[in-house]
Amino acid sequence: MALRDERTEENLKSTRKIAINETDPIADKISVFWKCVEPLLFGLIGTLVVFRDIKGSLIGYIIVMILISVSFRVLGASIAM
Repeated sequence: MALRDERTEENLKSTRKIAINETDPIADKISVFWKCVEPLLFGLIGTLVVFRDIKGSLIGYIIVMILISVSFRVLGASIAM
């Protein structure tokens, strides 16, 4: 068991070194693409939301859904760290 644990730790250390020292070319291309498309998407979605058409009775549900979404995102981010 001790040998297996040591090997696993060595593999993890070498994987971390590779991840830190090398960049992924596909991730770099996607990053550039996202930086260009993100403002466009958020701008278009923002212009499509018409607040006059939202019923007052739905405001509570909207707030609850946003809070649930944020809590899942925080949970996921904390697990990923």
